[in-house]
Amino acid sequence: MPKLDTSPVELVTQQLSTPLRSISACCGKLGITVNSLVRGLWALLLGRYLGQGTSEVTFAVMVTGRNGHIDGVEEMVGLTVNTVPFRVKLERADAIDTWLKAIHAQSGSLMDHGHVGLLDIETWTNQKSPFQSMLVNTKSRTQGVDITEAINDEIQWMDKGGYNQGNFPLTVGFMELPEKDGLEVKILGNHGEAYYAGLITYLDFCLSTLVKASDTTSDWTLGRMLDLIPSTELSRITTWSQGTHTSYDGKPRLVHDLVTRNNKKPRLTDIALESLDSPLALTYGELISQTQVVAQYLLALDNPGQFIFLFFRHSSDFVLAMLGTLMAGKTCVPMNAEHASERLVEMTQTLGETHPVVLTSKEHHTTAEELFSGTILCVDDLTLSTVTSKSPLEWKPPYVKPSDIAMVYFTSGSTGKPKAVPQRHESIVNCILGMSEHMNLSKDCRCLQTLNIGFDPSILMMFIPFHVGGTLVFPGDDLIEGLSRTDTWMLTPSMLQVVGDPEQYKGLRTVLVGGEPLSHALAMKWSQAYGGQLKLINGYGPTETTVESHVEVVHTRGSNLVAIGRTLPNVQCYILDDALHMVPVGVMGEICIGGIGVSHGYLNDEQRSREVFVPNPFGSGLLYRTGDLGCWLPDGRVYCVGRKDTQVKLRGFRIEL
Repeated sequence: MPKLDTSPVELVTQQLSTPLRSISACCGKLGITVNSLVRGLWALLLGRYLGQGTSEVTFAVMVTGRNGHIDGVEEMVGLTVNTVPFRVKLERADAIDTWLKAIHAQSGSLMDHGHVGLLDIETWTNQKSPFQSMLVNTKSRTQGVDITEAINDEIQWMDKGGYNQGNFPLTVGFMELPEKDGLEVKILGNHGEAYYAGLITYLDFCLSTLVKASDTTSDWTLGRMLDLIPSTELSRITTWSQGTHTSYDGKPRLVHDLVTRNNKKPRLTDIALESLDSPLALTYGELISQTQVVAQYLLALDNPGQFIFLFFRHSSDFVLAMLGTLMAGKTCVPMNAEHASERLVEMTQTLGETHPVVLTSKEHHTTAEELFSGTILCVDDLTLSTVTSKSPLEWKPPYVKPSDIAMVYFTSGSTGKPKAVPQRHESIVNCILGMSEHMNLSKDCRCLQTLNIGFDPSILMMFIPFHVGGTLVFPGDDLIEGLSRTDTWMLTPSMLQVVGDPEQYKGLRTVLVGGEPLSHALAMKWSQAYGGQLKLINGYGPTETTVESHVEVVHTRGSNLVAIGRTLPNVQCYILDDALHMVPVGVMGEICIGGIGVSHGYLNDEQRSREVFVPNPFGSGLLYRTGDLGCWLPDGRVYCVGRKDTQVKLRGFRIEL
């Protein structure tokens, strides 16, 4: 459970809904005590919150210390209470009644050892205490006692209440209240009141279910109990999971339409593309005309195939090649010219292209001819040739459907071999339109493109400025100069960490980060720049779900975590256990993503596709199992905890340790 803050401890108190007389009757039928039932309840909660693979839990319990075989213990004056570990096995096939009776028997045998100190136990086992929570069960202080008769006139009884946190992050107390016919629960810690309200709701639900089950002959198993979620909470989670549906009627439906039909209606003379290491600056009219030349040239080739490989570094030439390829109705396969030659050749082989069509620049033309035995075209020559006599308004591109594949990106190859991920026009457009709403850029924005062209977020930073009629800027060799001359960035947290202080970039308005986890310290540093006027956005999304699936405008005050936020429109997110069951708020599970952004699977890799692209059990289409662990926060945002496996992300690349 992530901590929301480091403020002083909070005490949350609530009486559970099941009457104490019903609880006592249930315990009587099972032949156990309320104390044993309470321990079972807490074990259920820990098992649920720790995840489906949990086979046992251990927590601290408080005992009187007067039940052991110690001579004269009953006559001793003073405090003898002790804290000892209580270990509970969680076998999903066990019947609930059998399991509770085993806990009761274990509680009885523990009495003989209740005087053993925790330090002694740690010494004997050669390990530190394995538990993080303490459970206390008591009866009402005045239960069955007439205080006025029990004390003399010289003693004044004062019940001050109060509490003691002890040395545990979480302390839970149950108190039987016969006078109120209830069982009261108190939770003490610093995770936040909203979390503790959720814990109490789950305890109340489990207790009610157990009591009702004892009145029937049903064969309730521990696994069935562990899978249950209160109906009100399940309804909330289901709503969050489904996200929001937005119909982008009247908006562009194809990626290249984001340039030709952008929503801010720039004049054809407005600057669309600028490169700081050259005098190059293309207007929207020039950009559209020159990309049409590339498209027409590709269409004139004899049987060029569907995949067009783009062999560049990040540069303005790459933008021309990509737009021209999309306008021709082909699929772009970006290839970073700085990557290892073995990887680049393997990309063409994975897609079954023995004689690929490769677009490149003069800078990389010789290398491309050495690597690929296909058709090598130099974009410089195409765009410098005589521009077609047709104006942009007369250009009629071939028919392309939103469901057609626009881009193919290759994963980092963390599992040994890069996987080819196809991304559809509709998926990319949905992401760009959704992210544009969060970034809220104007047509005077200047967006810096620094990302590796083989890294799918690069397409986001190219088309968002085009969509709003702004300017895409490529830096020269001096990155700091590029940062200083632009107002919108997209960087990995690793890059953001080394670019200096926010105050040195006076014109900066928006920073979008992604590709790896954003630390709280870095988020605090940048989100509070310029008096909080700088917009810091944390994006999350695997390549398999098209660039970004989640977005969070970062506000770090009062929190020591950085969430990945909520899904973009038309994207669903589910936090699931290993059996693809939903988990409660605060419970860690696998982040699984559905909706328009999900790819249809890896190209030419059916086995791996079947492993991670599964039918959506909650709706239509496919669900992508990210392998990332996360949990729901109480307000419906998602917090990413880490990986299920040993994979890490560095500068946006996946790496297996």
